[in-house]
Amino acid sequence: MTKAINEQINISKIQPFVKWVGGKRGLLSQITPLLPKEFNNYFEPFVGGGALFFELQKQGKLDGKKVYLFDINSELINAYNVVKNSPEELITMLSKFKEQHSKEFYYEVRSWDREENFLELDNITRASRFIYLNKTCFNGLYRVNRKNQNNVPMGSYKNPNICDSDIIYSTSYALQNVTILNISYKNVLKYALKDDLIYFDPPYYPLTPTSSFTSYSEFEFLDKEQEELFKVFQELNRKGCHIIHSNSDTKFINKLYKEFNIEKIEANRFINSKGSGRGKISELIIRNLGEKMLKDFDELKSTLQESIFTWDYFSNFDKVKVNVNKVEKELNILNYLIGKENIEKEYINLITEYPNIRESLPLLIAVRKEKLKTTPIITNINELIPENKQYIFYDELNENIISELLIFFKESGLKEVFENKYIKNLVDYCFGVEVGLDTNARKNRTGDLMEDIVAKFLNEFCQKNQKFSFIEQATQKSIKEAFAYDIEIDKNSRRFDFALYESELKKLYLIEVNYYSSGGSKLKATAGEYKGLHDFIKSQGIEFIWITDGKGWLTALNPLEETFNHNDYVVNLSMIKKGILDIICLN
Repeated sequence: MTKAINEQINISKIQPFVKWVGGKRGLLSQITPLLPKEFNNYFEPFVGGGALFFELQKQGKLDGKKVYLFDINSELINAYNVVKNSPEELITMLSKFKEQHSKEFYYEVRSWDREENFLELDNITRASRFIYLNKTCFNGLYRVNRKNQNNVPMGSYKNPNICDSDIIYSTSYALQNVTILNISYKNVLKYALKDDLIYFDPPYYPLTPTSSFTSYSEFEFLDKEQEELFKVFQELNRKGCHIIHSNSDTKFINKLYKEFNIEKIEANRFINSKGSGRGKISELIIRNLGEKMLKDFDELKSTLQESIFTWDYFSNFDKVKVNVNKVEKELNILNYLIGKENIEKEYINLITEYPNIRESLPLLIAVRKEKLKTTPIITNINELIPENKQYIFYDELNENIISELLIFFKESGLKEVFENKYIKNLVDYCFGVEVGLDTNARKNRTGDLMEDIVAKFLNEFCQKNQKFSFIEQATQKSIKEAFAYDIEIDKNSRRFDFALYESELKKLYLIEVNYYSSGGSKLKATAGEYKGLHDFIKSQGIEFIWITDGKGWLTALNPLEETFNHNDYVVNLSMIKKGILDIICLN
């Protein structure tokens, strides 16, 4: 820029040089606090009026950074480049447009894009037309038909500010060293790198079928286009970029970005033919938290899962069926006793003839063999001497065992049950008993459920990133066999829930997962154990990832936070859904 122009620069005048539907000047105070404090380069792939860019430039927050402004609107981008490179010539021509301004002149200028030689006009003339129409049309709206022809009516302004030389010179100054390109927002994937900041301000998803002003170019921006933008958002998230995205507060957008951080802000709505249709409206600011998630304990704490339970959590009917089938023959033999007279004699005779049926008797009182082994029984209440009675069901039958079995039959209540026909079929009865016993396994199933969920995410991650693979229930031996990777272990029984391996860099990640729906001393012990395990694994050049979740942690936040601050990676399912594996493993 010339010395004369530099002398006319007023930093406070750095601001959008065009009015823009959905422009963010009125929302800057709500958006800027949500930006990361540190970032590398800056991108606005839907630059529009560029309010956020100009604000950051004015504040000096883009000093020393590469800045990229994209838009598919060729007339808009031409105007940006002319403001950047030829501010004096632009001001001269806009002044002429201002002198000629009238209704007739407006529609004459608007009609230029119907002429075959429109694109042959020089860049300064096209930029002047663009800015002139923008300053004098209805509400600053830029809208074209499918032939890419401007079709916005003239606005009713008494003295439109068609040529503000101070703003043009100041914005020209702000645009120096900025890369301005007439390309699709999707090209940001070619340019953006880890820690770059991208601000998406696309045409908003319409609040109603008739409220769409998305045709800022000849291309529409509805469901399909919004979904394509979401995929770009996800890919940038995987790259480790910082992403801010503005859009309308609609069910469609909320659902689409549900895995990311969504905040609602209040905006003024100006585009409506009726004044009564204008006013305050809710908009969304969508962010990926990126690596901030790994350092923000509040993110972990505030997104703990209330439940991971599915309907099959409550009963494992496949297991129940297998257990009942093991004793079905014996149970059918015992059915003979139901309703018999002189039942004690019949009971002894049946056991004598079929001694193997004894093994099914503990199931009738809902006791496992393992429980009998560790639970001595008192048969004489006066002496109170507990004795292990497991042998009466499994040792070779003799007179003493027969006597003990009769005591069991009477004192357990089974005699009354058989005698009074409380049960009609022992196979059906034991199916119910097995269901009840299976509830004791729910605690283990909680761990299985958590592992199944994490396995699903790991599988999806490895499918997208072919150089990664994983194994479950990883031991020292299985890790060696699967990945040819030697690890040291702190105890022989050590088994990791998952081992994730990156083949190119030969990088190993050992993963432990758990879920706590309620509190208890176990939580504090687990947090303490995983601090030590993290240090032991990291000393071998291996990464340790602890994936934990559940509202039970709300009763043990101090030990959880202590381990969170100590370990490199303590995450929950919400963070996994938001792409934290990409940030940990790909960056």
